[in-house]
Amino acid sequence: MRKVARADVDLPKAFIGPNSPAAKEFQQAKVRAAERAEAFRTTGKFGKAYEFTAYKHDSIRSALHQLFHGKCAYCESDYHSQAPVDIEHYRPKAEITEDKTHPGYWWLAANWENLLPSCLDCNRKREQVIDQARAGAAAAVMTPAQDMPIANHVLRTSGKANSFPVDGPTRVKEPAETLANERPLLLDPCRDDPDLFLRFIVDAPTPYGLVVPRGAIAANGTMDIVAQRAASSIGIYGLNRLGLLQARTRVIQHLTFLRLIIVELDIVAKDLATLDDPRARRAVKAIERLIDQTVLQIRSMAAPDQPYSAMVRQWIKHWLATLTPP
Repeated sequence: MRKVARADVDLPKAFIGPNSPAAKEFQQAKVRAAERAEAFRTTGKFGKAYEFTAYKHDSIRSALHQLFHGKCAYCESDYHSQAPVDIEHYRPKAEITEDKTHPGYWWLAANWENLLPSCLDCNRKREQVIDQARAGAAAAVMTPAQDMPIANHVLRTSGKANSFPVDGPTRVKEPAETLANERPLLLDPCRDDPDLFLRFIVDAPTPYGLVVPRGAIAANGTMDIVAQRAASSIGIYGLNRLGLLQARTRVIQHLTFLRLIIVELDIVAKDLATLDDPRARRAVKAIERLIDQTVLQIRSMAAPDQPYSAMVRQWIKHWLATLTPP
């Protein structure tokens, strides 16, 4: 997950004007919300939610694709090459898993600030394989579930669906209430800087693309708010599910190989530079060009349109910190 600025794309036309699909749907949903509120007061059940469709408008889908470069907002996997994208509601539109008295944030169902592109596994509740042996203590940040051992792996349910945990008792339930009074535990890459919350294990002796919380975690498991938000996001989005771990690990292994090439080429270049031979000097220049191209290749993997770019940036930062100054 990496920070993204919504201002980088124009507001989709589905939101513009009083006759836009979003504006019309809001008015219709408002009527249904009043009916659901009355039903809850009399029966204790909300009844059928409004069937929202405006958020699926082509202009919204296109803007989100452009903003996130065809990647999942949560795990940074390329979705357009493997499966349809889910237009995901950061604040769920019809119900809340953690609060059965909440009608859902229906007034945000067609709100640009509340929509994100998500891959199926980050958005939909599914059983996911977790590598218990290699994840170690980091596996504990997954959401509580019945674990089903499979050799060194366990099955755990993850996927956001209608989950939206908050820190503290305050949860906004009406459009007139201020969202700033609510303290979400899930990260939103358009509101939060994920680098402040999530740390990838890029310095392990054996490369492995695990993500763990930043922040303080006490011996008894108590976490500060930074660690709580990171742990909730890792668990609910399923950011350490096995297939995703394997994909990130392949990227780290490729980076490690490119770094080894640079190191070995640099050693050869320094040896050749000691020779008083025109051919050696030409070879040195060729090697230096190859090193430069390899460095550019590494940097390109950290670009916003590349999968797992946040992890790659952390890997590069760690690598640069280990270099000995000339």
